[in-house]
Order: sequence, then structure tokens, then C-alpha cells
Amino acid sequence: MGTSTREAEQKRAELIRQALPEGTGPISEEEVDEAMLLVLREAKVRPEIIYAYQKTKRFVTEENAQYLSEEELAEGDAAVDEYRRQARARRRWRR
Repeated sequence: MGTSTREAEQKRAELIRQALPEGTGPISEEEVDEAMLLVLREAKVRPEIIYAYQKTKRFVTEENAQYLSEEELAEGDAAVDEYRRQARARRRWRR
């Protein structure tokens, strides 16, 4: 792992620790979701990908795409397309 990758991993781990509630008890799905969104935003993930995560509760990567069904992948693609359509409509409306 290169220095920049190692530093990025350390920053990601620290962000997750900061985002999660304190204590040793179990955390809720909502708390995990909030932490994930914080990490995605901090990592400057494109907004359409964050939107797809929020819609599907899946963060698709090249590494994990092989474990998802065609239907799950299509659901993520549809969410990205939906975000882009909405963004285009917002831009037209502002003109």
C-alpha cells in the first residue's frame, strides 16, 4: 500500500470512528448509514453515486459488483440515471 493510500485509509478509519456513536453497545442501521454518508461526502464521491447509495443502501464498486445480481446492479444504475435526470431538470428550471 502506497503512502497516499495508507494515509487515505487512516483518514477514512478516523472519519468512521468520529461518525459512529460512542460506547460499546450495538449501533443502529441509521447510525451506520449516517457514518457511511459522512465518509462518502468526505471522500468527495460524486453526488449521483451517493444518491444511488441512499436509494439502494448499496455502494457498488468494481470489487463488489461481481457479488451483486443483475437486478441489484440495474437498480443502482437506475438510481444514478434518476439523479442525473433530476439534476438536468433543475438546471433547466434555473435558466
